[in-house]
Amino acid sequence: YEMDKTVPYTVRYVDPDRKDLIEPKVVSDNTYSVVTETYVPIENYTPRLFQITKELSWTDTENNVIIFIYDPNLTDLTIQKTGCDETIDENQSFIFHVKGKDEKTKDVDLKVTILGNGKVTVKDLPVGLYEITEEQTWSWRYTTTNVYHPTLNVDASQNVFTFNNSRTTPGLWLNGCSWAVNK
Repeated sequence: YEMDKTVPYTVRYVDPDRKDLIEPKVVSDNTYSVVTETYVPIENYTPRLFQITKELSWTDTENNVIIFIYDPNLTDLTIQKTGCDETIDENQSFIFHVKGKDEKTKDVDLKVTILGNGKVTVKDLPVGLYEITEEQTWSWRYTTTNVYHPTLNVDASQNVFTFNNSRTTPGLWLNGCSWAVNK
């Protein structure tokens, strides 16, 4: 018995958004109806499956596609601030503490500063669990409605966390004009 026809198929290596991480592998001279493919190592990514077996179609070759999905080992985290009255306190700064809470993130312990209703993005953090808190003793003119975020799972997707503030009741003897640029 000899096969008179080949069965083409394609192997794709994609991120969770289905964007190709590397060039797809096209196999056009395959004569088997069932194939097994093994993942390809891609720097800074981990495959969800290490091997995939697929039964190919002789008639519908368009669907002869094996897709390996890879999750990034690193991600970005954006902390955003709202509620600052920038007409009065345009130079008000807010400090946030980002602390890793699992085995992959335990070495992350950093502070970031946001000016006014701004945001800051921390690049290339390991994917995993983090605790994000706002330092309340720093900005005494504002009260945070969410002082503490519980442990958060920072994954490969968009990681944007917003902290909302309201201005503390006036009556304190210092005001927003009590600042100077320190050079």
